[in-house]
Amino acid sequence: KKSTLSELRHRIGGFIYNISKKDCDKWVPRRQRMYLPVEMDRATRKVYNQLTENLIAELPSGGVILAQNTMTKFVRLRQLLACPAIIDNKLGVGQPFKSVIEHIKSNNEHAVIYTPFVEAIHIWRRYLKDKSKFKTFACIGGMSAQETDAEISAFERCKGHKPSILFI
Repeated sequence: KKSTLSELRHRIGGFIYNISKKDCDKWVPRRQRMYLPVEMDRATRKVYNQLTENLIAELPSGGVILAQNTMTKFVRLRQLLACPAIIDNKLGVGQPFKSVIEHIKSNNEHAVIYTPFVEAIHIWRRYLKDKSKFKTFACIGGMSAQETDAEISAFERCKGHKPSILFI
């Protein structure tokens, strides 16, 4: 196995740049996590419970969602927690997201929100465009390095003015 690993490193060495955690700590800001307990709204809770117990759930829009296996079930449950509208538009952005936004707004903060669900970023940005004066920026797959740099630079320029959020 050791020879296989060294061979792999040799073959891909020209395409990968490794940075140790020790070196990253010099220029990457300390991660901050915010513990903000919230409750799911009734409609989201109902779908969540049905999906957990039966692997199938009725949606407020009249459709159904099915989880064919355990992996799919856990992805769907995470989507319901992150942004219920991914599953069904009638479920909205979700109480957890609204609570985070209220916290950011009341503290006039600038935040970076990470999600594995790109669709959530689009839904959240539409919601914030309609409901608030937040400046939002996003770095998502498929963007060029220049587009990503432009989004991050614009986000950094907003610091000190009004609340802004960078979605990644």
